[in-house]
Amino acid sequence: MDRNTVNSPPLYFPRYVVRTLQVQLSDTSVRDVCFIYIEDEHHIPIRVTDIQDYVNEGRKGKSPLNATTGNRCQYFCQMLNFILVDNRKLYGIDCLLQINRSMMDDFFIWYAGHPSEDGARNTQATVNTCVRVCANTMAGYAREFPGKTAVSPDEMLKWGTIVNHYGERVSVQLPNFPIYRGEVKESIFRDLNSDAMTLLLRLVFEHDRGIFFAVCCQVFTGMRAGEVCNMWQESDPYGPCIRVAYDSAGFETVSINVMERRRLRADNVSVGRIKKPRIVQVYPEFVQAFLTAWESHREWLSGQDCAPGYSPMFLNSQGRAMTWDNYDNRLERVVRKWFCPALHDSGDRTLKLMAEEIERRGFGSHAFRHFFTVQLVLRGVSPAELARWRGDSSLESAVTYYQNKGEINAAARMAGAKLTESLLGITGGNHHE
Repeated sequence: MDRNTVNSPPLYFPRYVVRTLQVQLSDTSVRDVCFIYIEDEHHIPIRVTDIQDYVNEGRKGKSPLNATTGNRCQYFCQMLNFILVDNRKLYGIDCLLQINRSMMDDFFIWYAGHPSEDGARNTQATVNTCVRVCANTMAGYAREFPGKTAVSPDEMLKWGTIVNHYGERVSVQLPNFPIYRGEVKESIFRDLNSDAMTLLLRLVFEHDRGIFFAVCCQVFTGMRAGEVCNMWQESDPYGPCIRVAYDSAGFETVSINVMERRRLRADNVSVGRIKKPRIVQVYPEFVQAFLTAWESHREWLSGQDCAPGYSPMFLNSQGRAMTWDNYDNRLERVVRKWFCPALHDSGDRTLKLMAEEIERRGFGSHAFRHFFTVQLVLRGVSPAELARWRGDSSLESAVTYYQNKGEINAAARMAGAKLTESLLGITGGNHHE
């Protein structure tokens, strides 16, 4: 197909759109609920559909309350708008049950090659995810309405083999489509060595102490930024988020509860996503460093005013729970105003080159999760154990690190004792007893 034969904006209406609502499940627990609407050109909903039930894992019968994110719905909505709305004259259909494999192939080719508003094409990973979501969803419709759809489950999915979270090879159904080539983008910079990490921690502590412990949580546990923002203080009626205990050998263990999203703000604004609900365990070698940072944060919190009735672990300037966006913006400010200039002025050629890479490629909080992962790889943790410590659902990410292990500079290793020593120098605190 000539991809120029299909329409791009201007947009046609009515269109399929995704709306995300935050629902309070109990006095303390909330969850985002995704729905797919049809709306007119004035962005007024005409009706709500049940399409989100099929998008969620590609089968009917699951409540939208079980949807983990609206991203899957967004992918499928883009396909529906492409085929049923923007190119309705070309395909001549008005129902998603009439969508056939050829139309889907047209969409995937367009999606992989069409530039977005910023002029860049979708990345290969994004294209692969879009194909997977759309194939699974249409297979779900084919199973639900046998003989009434223009595609069959076998046209959409095929059996393949993957390595699961436990390192076992298992058979799963994969998209039965070719690989559509997206853009290979250079990722943001994330390879901080130990000297750079120590410097960044010190600058965060000096210039925005309110996010210092958030950074430490990521460095010492590998938690995602959204998971960190969902933490709460020990004074909360729900009970402490962080628990310290002793194992059978008498060593301290630290766990962090991110089993569910809590209602941390009166305005119901989401502070971030918990990708994998779980009890996070602090890696043993980093326990003392983590506790040192926590004690410093508790001291800082004692002088802050929280919004009445709430006790989030991290606060914005109004005393409300810090959102993921707020965290990322505050971190970016420290990196831009103080970290990069300090790297340039360090006199160390490696650190100067690092500053140039950050300025060219950007920097984000995922670098701290990457740093944690590298530390565990260098300590010989197996891929299955690494996935467990990181909170991954599969071994894919962990295996990638081991495939690239030869590229990881051994100089990046920083022992737990050195991390604790560095934090003591930054915070002026004492070891947790």
